[in-house]
Amino acid sequence: MSTYLRSAALNDSNIDFKPKTRECVYYKESRRHKTRAAIIVSVGRQSSTPYTLQVRRNGTVAEEKKVSRELLKRVDPEAEEYRALEEDFKVLADVLARKKKKKTKDEAEDSSAQAESVVPYLPLHEALKSEKVAKKKPQMLRIATLNVCHLGGVHVPPDRDRDGVTTRGPKKLSWEKVLNLAATVKGSLADAVVLQEVDTGAQAAVSCVAREIGPDWRVVLTGATSNNPTSHGAKECYALIYNESRVKEVLGGAGAAAEGSLRVQSFMYDRMNTGDSAFRSDAGWGNGNRADFTFDGASGARLPGFFRIHHSGSERSLVLGTIHAAFSNAEVRALQFKAIKSLLPETLDSGRVIFALLGDFNSDATNTRNMASSVSFADTAQGSALAEDLKERSFVNVSSPNNATSIGGMHYDEVFVPSAVHGRRHAHVFPTRPRFEALAAYAKNGSGDRGEGAGEQLDPKVVFTPVEMRSRNSSKTDELTTFNSEVYTDHFLVFVDLEFKGDAEGSFSKMTVAELRAELKKRNQKVSGKKAELIARLTAEGGGD
Repeated sequence: MSTYLRSAALNDSNIDFKPKTRECVYYKESRRHKTRAAIIVSVGRQSSTPYTLQVRRNGTVAEEKKVSRELLKRVDPEAEEYRALEEDFKVLADVLARKKKKKTKDEAEDSSAQAESVVPYLPLHEALKSEKVAKKKPQMLRIATLNVCHLGGVHVPPDRDRDGVTTRGPKKLSWEKVLNLAATVKGSLADAVVLQEVDTGAQAAVSCVAREIGPDWRVVLTGATSNNPTSHGAKECYALIYNESRVKEVLGGAGAAAEGSLRVQSFMYDRMNTGDSAFRSDAGWGNGNRADFTFDGASGARLPGFFRIHHSGSERSLVLGTIHAAFSNAEVRALQFKAIKSLLPETLDSGRVIFALLGDFNSDATNTRNMASSVSFADTAQGSALAEDLKERSFVNVSSPNNATSIGGMHYDEVFVPSAVHGRRHAHVFPTRPRFEALAAYAKNGSGDRGEGAGEQLDPKVVFTPVEMRSRNSSKTDELTTFNSEVYTDHFLVFVDLEFKGDAEGSFSKMTVAELRAELKKRNQKVSGKKAELIARLTAEGGGD
């Protein structure tokens, strides 16, 4: 150590000297060098040489890196040494100020450019408010299915915390997802929706969605969809959310019978022991041997679930079955499709019971055996065999394979109903994938216009994700995962309108002969005959319009 530095270290003013950023110091590189004016630019983490300096040397300003504390000395503004270097200190301070100003300006420009390049955020739940959907007739129930992609524990903002609930379940979910799911159900005008991929024990989360839809909405969950603790199904269940007043109105019908009450039940499939005798009677299962959906504990073999809503006054019921078929295991999915028939009624009193089997069948999963990406499931051998099974039980699949039911554009979700009660010719998707993408296109100009064919095309998964949630993502995969699990889901809602057989006949009886013939013409049916014949033809063909 030099004499200069040794004396500095012994000086009381330099004991425990730890200069900070932007502090003026004396700098003496070695014994043969002069003492120079310097300013600390940064302090690193290296214990021996942590300092970076701006040094005034021979009329110029230079940067010195990796400088040890022993080469520095505290400045005393009253000392002769400082007055000799005062001008150098002023120059250094001016240079540092100019650099800071330039850095601030550059950062502001970068921030401005980044702000301009950030894809604007549009709340999906707000965008869906402008979407239009066909209205249903008073005697019809709108039944829907929606895979909610791991809906579980939910964080409730203070202004929404009506029950003192803050968190339920093993994880927290964005309130964004709750609002978006609720807006989807509300916008579809559905009366009852079966949900797949609900985390077990997620009663609070599903209840939050129901409350956002409206005060008349109720919730019921099933047990776990698998008894195999290593299966994904062991952590999942099904849920039913339904509009109690609407369901009671339709099930009750007219007259004194409408004064009864509703009984709501949920069951997991257990072959002959599913549910109680009242359920099995409504489901029209008879005494036949039913398929074993466990498939010896195979991976992805989730059990079907059932919900029954019964009206005590009219003795009419709504029975909804749902299933989440295997996605990655094509072998198990093929077995599930073969067993579907055993879930359908052998005989059904369609004047007293509305029965539907709907859910995420993963029909067009790309690993379906012998299926090319350009061929829909309906055109495969499996699809044809399933269609024959449905026909044998007088059921139809009203979910068109041409309609994308997933964010990625695939058709996964099916709706099987008795031909005698389905009111509309086909199930509908809400929102449709083209509309979903069109809504995102208008986030750029903020015009609020929701027409087709205008605006800049933007990725909906980015547009509908809050900016602060996007910052966590490092890749497109992360982006998609965040959107599916925390912002919305990877499926669209699929719905169909159903009515009791007698109600369908009653709605046709109010139509004129001309209206009946027009309806038959739309369905490519024979239009000749008397009114009673026309009504019988329409009723046999499949209910209201």
